[in-house]
Amino acid sequence: MTEQQRITKIVSNASSLHSNEEKDEVQDQKPKQLKDKLKNTSVFAKFFSVNHDNSPHQIYNSTLYLSVFVFGILGAARGYDEGYAGSTTAQVSFQNRFGLKDPTKTQDQLDNVKSNIKSMVQLGSIGGSLLSIYLCDRIGRVRTLQFCCVCWIVAAIIQITSKSIGQLYAGRLLEGLFGVGPTVVCGPVYLAEVSPKAIRGLCNSIFAGAVYLGIMLGYFANYGTILHIPDNDERQWTIPTAVKIILAGIIFILSFLFCIESPRWLIKKGDIDQASINFSKLRHLPEDHPYILSEIADINDQLAVEAEAMKNVSLWGTFKEMFTVLMPSPFMQLIFSLWLVKHPKLII
Repeated sequence: MTEQQRITKIVSNASSLHSNEEKDEVQDQKPKQLKDKLKNTSVFAKFFSVNHDNSPHQIYNSTLYLSVFVFGILGAARGYDEGYAGSTTAQVSFQNRFGLKDPTKTQDQLDNVKSNIKSMVQLGSIGGSLLSIYLCDRIGRVRTLQFCCVCWIVAAIIQITSKSIGQLYAGRLLEGLFGVGPTVVCGPVYLAEVSPKAIRGLCNSIFAGAVYLGIMLGYFANYGTILHIPDNDERQWTIPTAVKIILAGIIFILSFLFCIESPRWLIKKGDIDQASINFSKLRHLPEDHPYILSEIADINDQLAVEAEAMKNVSLWGTFKEMFTVLMPSPFMQLIFSLWLVKHPKLII
């Protein structure tokens, strides 16, 4: 049996299992029956039972939430650097190490160095987010997360061992390009693909919330070292930098223990069997359950529509469309106007 025939069989099975008679039977359940049903569900299902449709209660389970948690706390990577960078450049030991108190330089020159240090991660994140688009489709969501964690650790080590401003720049640029940048794509994509539709928005909000958690950790890491470590001790800034290694290591280890590869990515790669297995793990349902078959059928339909839409579109055409669509927008006009205000000489 060919792959296309297998997909067609799955779609037809899902359609037949979702008959009108079955839907009517579920919708006609009395409130008392629904209450009795919830009594036998897990704590996770009771807490997240936001809908009373025909979704099985088993889909709200610990396996799903642990996977969501690991990818959700990826947001702390970006947040931590935002809180860390501004506080670290104000520390006396950091300023002494990288010449931010050099009397031979003007205040403008010193401010430019500080700005460059802070912005290197953001600069690298531009390329990192684009790189993540490729990596997520090429090696999968979980492997992309693990790649980011390893690169984040390497970049943090480069920064800790920096003896010059150039090495610090390089470490922070690599952190944005291969560590922090890809997380802003990898995390939300995975969360959207594995979450049931009833709690998809809630699961994605974990990533946004983790950003602020990271900012808080960045501020308090520096605050703690300022309080307890003297200004002439370089541990005052290396310890907050080393926290990145701890965060990346925790996420890296948890990804092996709790994360299950996105079934949607597996279906896109043609591995229907493994996608069914992963859906079964994430939903706590048998592989041949109507809900699982329905999700697989829906994903196949979406991928077919995407393939049809992109059939005659080249890579150059995609980039061209991106700029021709975005530039006339009010947001891009505002950005362009602000850029001209900052560089007025270019208008002449």
